[in-house]
Amino acid sequence: MSIRSRLHDLRQATGSASQMRDKLREAVRTARTLLDRSVRDERIGRLQAAGLVGERPTDWQLVLGAYHMMFGYILPSNIEFYEHYETGGHWWHQVLRVLDAPATMMDPIGLGISEDTLVRHVVQVVHASAGYDVALLLMFEGGLARLRNELEQVIAGEHPNQAVIDELLERPDYPRALLDALDRFEADPIGQWRVSTVPAPEGCETLFDWGIDTFGTPGRFMAYCRNLPATPAASARAWARGDLRLPHPAVA
Repeated sequence: MSIRSRLHDLRQATGSASQMRDKLREAVRTARTLLDRSVRDERIGRLQAAGLVGERPTDWQLVLGAYHMMFGYILPSNIEFYEHYETGGHWWHQVLRVLDAPATMMDPIGLGISEDTLVRHVVQVVHASAGYDVALLLMFEGGLARLRNELEQVIAGEHPNQAVIDELLERPDYPRALLDALDRFEADPIGQWRVSTVPAPEGCETLFDWGIDTFGTPGRFMAYCRNLPATPAASARAWARGDLRLPHPAVA
């Protein structure tokens, strides 16, 4: 990729000065929400009311679970995927995504981000299984309808952020596949919890399938968190015993 091409990509992802100010304000709002336990509890309560999550983990369990999910599954899986995509590379796309939506990188489990940021993330990042993020949209009234509307705009080539989306998407068939998967999810949220869109690249199935089974919905993620040490002190003791390590698929 040439320097000129990368500069073009940076300008597209960064946006205008006013757009960048909006992104920074959104990042500040996300930070405030992450520190506001009442907001997190309210959002988790909506997911519980929808029948998608069980008992709430402790705050420390959520933090530890977020770390395990990010470094045990999301980043390793992304690196595997990018080795199979003909793109500018994993880390370059991560830079573009940080510039386009910095708030999404501040909150890997999504309990603190806004509806706008969550929809933007789901639309602009290929998810072979979008079940986690689609379920999170039930924290917001009309969240699924908002996602549907934006996907229809992308498919029609009429989205306000069309140029950035076209640049970031590794799979041009993703928006249509996600819209079809959204239909299935809305008809049967429990049975169609994976919200499957495009297949995982060949050779990536082991890590991907394990990660989706372990972390693929807010309910599965929180069930995993509830089995972690409940406090920092308990975590330190478990780590010293060798009982607390990043998770990974079992070796056959």
